[in-house]
Amino acid sequence: MSLFLIALSAALLGQSPAAPTGWSRQDAETLVFQGRITEASRDAFSDLIDGATRTVIVTSRGGDADAALDIANAIRDRDLDVVVRGHCISSCANYLFLAGHRKIVEADSFLGFHGTLTSMDLDRQIARMTEAAPTGGMSADEITAEADSMRTTIEGYRTRESAFAQRIGFEPALLIDTGFERLTAEERARLPDGDPVLFPSAELLARCYGVSGVEDRARADDPDLETLAERGAPGLGIAVLGDDWLPVCD
Repeated sequence: MSLFLIALSAALLGQSPAAPTGWSRQDAETLVFQGRITEASRDAFSDLIDGATRTVIVTSRGGDADAALDIANAIRDRDLDVVVRGHCISSCANYLFLAGHRKIVEADSFLGFHGTLTSMDLDRQIARMTEAAPTGGMSADEITAEADSMRTTIEGYRTRESAFAQRIGFEPALLIDTGFERLTAEERARLPDGDPVLFPSAELLARCYGVSGVEDRARADDPDLETLAERGAPGLGIAVLGDDWLPVCD
């Protein structure tokens, strides 16, 4: 992956390189994950999971999309339940949560969708690169090569995401609609302070995107999304948005 895409991916996924990562076994049937999704955490998951595992409990701001897709496919292979404890953001929501047989969001917890690399407005990013070229030291040929690399990488993710959505049985539009690149300038101006993420209701996920098996205990316990971010991810500066920010579906 190019240096630009690495930086863009980190910004999109809202990750700190120093975020802790770790799997542990709560009991014979339950694995618990907290931290950033990486290739190492994918390998650790493969080492820990066994025939007795039934449930995965996650607390994560996301991380490496390829590693997350690998974990998600393993979750689906074994028909495991996924429980969100605190927060499950970015690739955690996009892949791990959606892969679960039962998908449970605990009280004082939230999902955080905010699109994937495939929801990125590539033309806008290339325009930004071009504008920054005089000070960034990139030549026209280098920008063209970088843009080609970006397109190739994004197409690779699009292929994997399409196959994943077909396997799980949800509409891949979910991963586009939950991205903020689609917002107009006026809508962007209305975004609250902080790092915005979307927490669709179970009803909307089922009706608009075919996502089944969601148990939203967070809204059942307290429907106030404005305070949910501080309860589920204290100190992280997250702003949790609801169904009003998603396109209307029939």
